[in-house]
Amino acid sequence: MQHNKSKNPFGTDKLYVYFNAYNFRTKKFAPDKYILELEQKQNICKAKFVDYHDKRIYSEGYLICNNEIVFAVMENYKPTSSRVDVAVVEINICNGTDGLMLDGYFGTNAKCEPSLRKCYFSKKNVDFTNEMFEQLKLNENEQEILNKQSALYLYILIYKYLLNKWRKLNE
Repeated sequence: MQHNKSKNPFGTDKLYVYFNAYNFRTKKFAPDKYILELEQKQNICKAKFVDYHDKRIYSEGYLICNNEIVFAVMENYKPTSSRVDVAVVEINICNGTDGLMLDGYFGTNAKCEPSLRKCYFSKKNVDFTNEMFEQLKLNENEQEILNKQSALYLYILIYKYLLNKWRKLNE
């Protein structure tokens, strides 16, 4: 790994992550909030994926980034676990890091089945609204490409209405 590409570009040690998450307590998927904790060391920025509610650590790893994109590459937290699990969070930072950032989470479930989900990232702890959750669903363009190419390309769009509304709420 190139250590000069593992720097925290966010200016904070915590990002809030909003997505359709599996809740092990209810055994259901639902809109939920997690925290991506960041700790800059000398040559590496460490990352932990933490449950917002009970502070349980699910995975840990490090950042790989440049001025355009950030990847958090993490593996399951329990060192005694025989299960291999790797999760990757991708955050496009071309438009800055101060507003809502919409991108993707790739990981596996308890049966080792892969999943790719859209998610929001924010430096601020905001309410996870129904409008935000609706934006996390696959749009028609993504569905069409999946059907034609058998590959999923997430076209991450933040509508001006939603972004402006969020900004007004957090001023």
